Amino acid sequence: MRASWSLLIAVLVGCGANGGATVDATGASAADAPGDGAQACVDPPGTVVPPTFEKHTIASAVARNAVCNDGSPGIYYLRRGTGCGATRWVIGLEGGGSCSSDAECAARTQGLTSSIDKPATLTLHGIFDGDATANPDFFTSNEVYVDYCTSDNWAGHRAASAATNNFAFRGADLVRAVFEDLRDPAITGDANIGTATDVLLVGSSAGGLGVLANADRLATALPDAQVRALDDAGWVPDILGYAPPGEPGLPVYTEFDARFAYWGALPDDSCAALETADPGRCMIGPLLLPRLTVPLFVHQDQRDPVQLKMLGGNTDTAYKTMFAGAIKTSLGPVSGVFSPSAGDHGLVFSTDFPVRTLGGVTYREAVGNWYFARSGASHIIE
Repeated sequence: MRASWSLLIAVLVGCGANGGATVDATGASAADAPGDGAQACVDPPGTVVPPTFEKHTIASAVARNAVCNDGSPGIYYLRRGTGCGATRWVIGLEGGGSCSSDAECAARTQGLTSSIDKPATLTLHGIFDGDATANPDFFTSNEVYVDYCTSDNWAGHRAASAATNNFAFRGADLVRAVFEDLRDPAITGDANIGTATDVLLVGSSAGGLGVLANADRLATALPDAQVRALDDAGWVPDILGYAPPGEPGLPVYTEFDARFAYWGALPDDSCAALETADPGRCMIGPLLLPRLTVPLFVHQDQRDPVQLKMLGGNTDTAYKTMFAGAIKTSLGPVSGVFSPSAGDHGLVFSTDFPVRTLGGVTYREAVGNWYFARSGASHIIE
C-alpha cells in the first residue's frame, strides 16, 4: 500500500458540491473559539480594492535557504489591505502535491519546482477575491499568497544533494522567510505584519498540510496578534490504508514517516518533540490537534475523491463508509468545521468558496461565523 499512499500525499489538489448537515452554531468548544475584538470590523460593500496581487521575491532567499526545488528564490504575491483590513492579514499556502523519489520529482512540472517564469501579478479567488460580494469578510485584508515550489508539504528542511536527485526541500525555511519578510519595515513598510491585530494562515490540500506544520510557529512569531488557521482538504484521518480482504493495511502516517526522512522535514514543533519514533503522525490532523495552540477551522469532505482514490479504497463501499465515519468522528473536537459528503476536495481558493452550501450555510459564511465569533453556524457536519 505504500505506493498508493505516496500518491495520496503527492496529489492532494482540488474539486466541488453541496449537501445537508448537522449544524452546531457554537462550534466544538467555546474555549477554542476565536474571540471578538479588532477582527469584528468589516468594510462596506462599496469599498474598492485592487484586483491583482504583486509578485515579491524573498529577500536574500539563497542565503536564507528559502528556495525552490531547483534552487531558484522563493516568491509570494501580496495585495495590501485598507480600512478594516489594514491590520488584518490572510496568508495562503498554495497546494500542489509532493514528491520523495527521483521518479516522482522528475515528473513534476517546472511550475511546481521553480519560481522561474512566474507571472508578475495574479488575480485570485475564494478567500482572496477582491470582490465584496464574493468575499465580504476578507476582501480588504492584507493578503499574501505563497507560491508552492518545494514539493514537501511546506515542511522540508534539506539541502540539495545527490541523495535527493539535486532537489532542495526547503518548504519550512521558505515559509519562515516569508513570515520574517512580512514583518520587516524595509520590505512591507510601517504597516507590516508585526503590527497586525489578527492573522489567518490558510492552505488548501498540500497547503492545508503546510498549515498544520507551520501555524503554531506563526503564532509564536506574532505574540501580539490573534492567529488562527484554516486547513482546506488537508485533514488526513488516522486510519489504515485499504487492503484486500485477508491482508493487513498499514497506518497512513507511515508514508509520512518515509517522506519526512527524505525531506529532513520540520513538522509542528510540539508534536515532533513527542513523536520522535513516528514524526509522520504530526501530519495526521486528529493526532496533531491536541498539540496545536491556534484555533483551527477544517474543511474536509467525507467523500474526498483524491484521498479515497490514493488510499486505494475508492471503489470499496465498506472502505468509503469507514473513511467517512473516521472523518466525521475526528472533526468533532475542531473549533470550526465545514464537512459535506459531496465529493469535494479543495475549495478555499476557488470560486466555489462563496457558494458551496451545507445545512443552508455557505462555506464562506461558516468561516466568517467562526472567525468573527458570530452567532451563525460554524461547525457543520453532514
